[in-house]
Amino acid sequence: MIFFVPLGINSLWGNNELKYMLRSLQANFVDEFDVVLYSTTTPEWYKGYSEQIERFYPDMLLKINNGHRPFENYFDVLNKVYIYVNSEQCPEEFCYIYDDIILLKQIDKTGIKNVPWLHYTNKLFKVNQSSHNGKTTNQAYILHKAKYSFEHHLPLIYKRDLLKQMFNEYKFWEQARPYSLATLYFNLYPDEYSGKPLVEENDYKVGFEGFYENRTTCFKQDTYKDIEVAIAGKTWLNFNDTGLYWGKPDYPLKTWIVKNFKKKSRYE
Repeated sequence: MIFFVPLGINSLWGNNELKYMLRSLQANFVDEFDVVLYSTTTPEWYKGYSEQIERFYPDMLLKINNGHRPFENYFDVLNKVYIYVNSEQCPEEFCYIYDDIILLKQIDKTGIKNVPWLHYTNKLFKVNQSSHNGKTTNQAYILHKAKYSFEHHLPLIYKRDLLKQMFNEYKFWEQARPYSLATLYFNLYPDEYSGKPLVEENDYKVGFEGFYENRTTCFKQDTYKDIEVAIAGKTWLNFNDTGLYWGKPDYPLKTWIVKNFKKKSRYE
């Protein structure tokens, strides 16, 4: 299995998100695997395969937006995936994975589930329509009448040729607003996913994102014990900067990650 990481910029933890994600893969992914990293700047400690890709933003939008770059991160990720699937090194299928997630238990390839997050019309999603993430998912709906949102920040397995087909039909560099890669892809190709949305049935993910209004995916994390209770039985842990710090540098989540993944991966 190839894990593809389109690494962003401005890590508040000095790219330790990537470091600990890789440690968790080495500790818990039992099939043979390798990692392909596409980034603007490769971390000094990283010893695996990497390509340095210049940040991307459509020229036509630079003119329209007077040099400003709204949604730049989203355009940049789409561009990294586009370059990868059109490269000779891209296999027939691969797993897109984020840097700020942790594999919690031993699995093989079959343990990676292509499941939706929620029905597109779910009230929980409507609450987030004003966010950049909500707007890009909404763009996927405008383009294809998406049935499900796949914005759960978890690894997903993609087919190279289907992605090529999608990019040929939906040219993101010509869009005024980028679409969500996962939501558009899996609604275009419904045979590629299965299972109930996580907000309906979740034994798979625990999220720490600085809030826990949605107890099915985002959990209480105020203490070390809260974290251990929340992760019980789950496969993946994901977090964001708010969840990592939550107003103080010694927030329990960071302590838990460092304590439980001390062994270096082969990528360090």
